Amino acid sequence: MKKALIYLQIFLFSLSFAGHGQDNKRYLAMLVLNIQEDNQYEHYADMVPGAKSIGCNSVYITVRWDITKCPSFQCLSNPNIASEWRPVDNVIAKALEQGMDKIALRIHLGANNAYGINRSGFIWGGEANEMRDAAGNVYTDGYNDKLFSLAHQPSVEKAKAFVTEVTQRYKYLQEQGKLLFISVSITSNQEGEYPHGSLFDYSSHMKNAFSNWHLAQYGTAAQPPINQNDEAGRRWYMFRHLKLKEFVDQMGNAVKAVDSNIKFVLDMGSVFDGASKNRGTIGFQKLNCRFDGVKVNDDMFYNHRFSMDLLRTNVPNKWIMNEMFPQGTTTDKINFLKQSYEHGAKFVTLVIGSPNSINDFAPATQSSEIQQLLTTPMSPINATSTTTYSLLSILNNSGYNLSAYSQPKNIVLNDDVLPQCSPNTCNFTLGIHADNPNPTCGSKVTLSANCTGGNCAGVAYNWSGKGVNSSGNFVSVNVPAEKGNYTYTLTATKAGCNSQAVTTLSVAECGEEELCAVNRIRLKFRDDCCQNYLVGAQIQGSFDGVTWDSLYTISQNGNGTWQEFKINNGSVYPQIRFVAGENGNGDLAEIEFYHGSKKLTGTPLGRGGNFINALDGDESTLWVAPASRVANFIGLVLKGCGGGS
Repeated sequence: MKKALIYLQIFLFSLSFAGHGQDNKRYLAMLVLNIQEDNQYEHYADMVPGAKSIGCNSVYITVRWDITKCPSFQCLSNPNIASEWRPVDNVIAKALEQGMDKIALRIHLGANNAYGINRSGFIWGGEANEMRDAAGNVYTDGYNDKLFSLAHQPSVEKAKAFVTEVTQRYKYLQEQGKLLFISVSITSNQEGEYPHGSLFDYSSHMKNAFSNWHLAQYGTAAQPPINQNDEAGRRWYMFRHLKLKEFVDQMGNAVKAVDSNIKFVLDMGSVFDGASKNRGTIGFQKLNCRFDGVKVNDDMFYNHRFSMDLLRTNVPNKWIMNEMFPQGTTTDKINFLKQSYEHGAKFVTLVIGSPNSINDFAPATQSSEIQQLLTTPMSPINATSTTTYSLLSILNNSGYNLSAYSQPKNIVLNDDVLPQCSPNTCNFTLGIHADNPNPTCGSKVTLSANCTGGNCAGVAYNWSGKGVNSSGNFVSVNVPAEKGNYTYTLTATKAGCNSQAVTTLSVAECGEEELCAVNRIRLKFRDDCCQNYLVGAQIQGSFDGVTWDSLYTISQNGNGTWQEFKINNGSVYPQIRFVAGENGNGDLAEIEFYHGSKKLTGTPLGRGGNFINALDGDESTLWVAPASRVANFIGLVLKGCGGGS
């Protein structure tokens, strides 16, 4: 009977490919690190065609918290500065234009203070809340990003809010069948773990949290040791694992709360090398037990067969992935890709930072061996043998005993240290419906909660906003009697889960003609030169003329004729404007703003030379401002919801 159970276990491991569902395709991705700090928003987008030409069928894009929320010095004096999405939007637009099969997103939660911009202070309050090593030094490494302490929950909440915002913004990719997965990274090397260079985290937040945990578990308070090589170190390892898992769960649940069908993947440096003990990733299967897969970043000369077999065996029915830098010979690269794919990898990403790296990868990715793998559907892995390791033994001996082999093996990690993983009861998607999102002053609006997914039972709902503080599936809102943009928040709670959704009621000026949302523009760009200057221009809306929200970023060249752009916008902004692109001077002959078929009118507003020329109805007059960059804009203070067609 025992032997039969062993055979059954091996058989189940060999069927791990089944977790790929109907998608049994292999992916080769261009990894976009977005480490440019000089506003070269087209730097990576321009390389997408080259990546496509050498065999990449997807892109993996880093969405940086720091650059998105604090793109310039202006953020230090203006906490409501407009978010900068162009580094991501431009790559997505180019990838879709090139026919890439899938887009994957890495949400990076580090902060880089390059060019003297205190982004970490702006985002989470600076050094007091940051990770430190045992000597008390604030962590910076790799790309010189800083990281908040995972034990500082206010910073974690801010990070969770950004993860939610990113997921909501790019949810359309999931709806179009183009989103492969989302991951979250926190180290300066853009990986989802503790930094690997030293033991972390010895910040005051982490030390206090460890002392309280130790008191609850063992009856005495304690300070974290400086190594993990004895019993005190085992406890420190356990606590660090629990804090990392708690963080991973919160980030993954934030993604799933937007859409439970989006795959959430752990992106790690390694799960078996000598630094993995410090990284906190040796217990990777417990970190990932609620989610959809694990990606690692193998050194070129690691045993890729072993790393993929280890992942495939211990996260069965889930996706496993690898990452390759442009180093080594062509043969080295072919072996990396071949061994990864043949031992179960669904996805391998290439770190491409310049045209030179594209050329470096090309001989390997265009080889017949790799092209055949990419065009051949994944099939079951037939493991020929099984090797078992004990996690306690790995921790005591600082690693695995590796030997060379060629055929897939089952590498079983018997976790005899870490607690068992509980089911994910937070796997639900929360939404709000307003029966009238653009109400008139003093009217009533009903907001209703919408929960989808397998774990909606037992969810409790609480509402907050102007004049609202109640619970239940529905809430009646008395619309304020003043013009404005009013946000209402729905919080869903269940057994440790906490998910939020928001909706906005846009109230027009009371007693004046009701406004409506701008959802379409028409423009005619200059026809004599500079057609690429249109790329990067934005359509923005404002309720007060001070804070502007980005509604649409134009990703195509002008052509000297009338061009139309549809905008996914339901908010009624009383002010609307076109902001010139990074290289633009305005360069418009005419621009028109619409709600559906209704051409909107209003009082012109603008900056930069003779901007009124683009609103005078005369296509022969041109607006070209004397200075370039995003200081130039043109728009309307809207009046009513019509006035022409």
